[in-house]
Amino acid sequence: MKIRHVCADRPDVPEDWIICNAPRPIIGTKTWTGPFITGVLYAAFAKDDEQADWMIMRNSTQGAVQVFYHTESTLVSLAMLYYKKNYPDTFNEVEGMHDWLLSRGLEILNEGSR
Repeated sequence: MKIRHVCADRPDVPEDWIICNAPRPIIGTKTWTGPFITGVLYAAFAKDDEQADWMIMRNSTQGAVQVFYHTESTLVSLAMLYYKKNYPDTFNEVEGMHDWLLSRGLEILNEGSR
């Protein structure tokens, strides 16, 4: 299943549950509608659910992605570390650019998930 990283509050499901989002109906222990990522349909289930592998396979056929939630500060810190490591000569130029660093943090995570 593909992965998407987002900057948002995590839905009210246990921390160890898998959260999926899709443009078509998907299955899980808990389902709901929410903000658009690849669609507005969500499902969540425990990683150790006896049906977890089947739900992942079934939801993947519906175009589902697994969603990971991050805070703004985590994404900005990630982007700052990335630029400090890869572009040390220009790091000071991006240090105060919060909104740009936030969007770059999401891009860095999502590029690595493909």
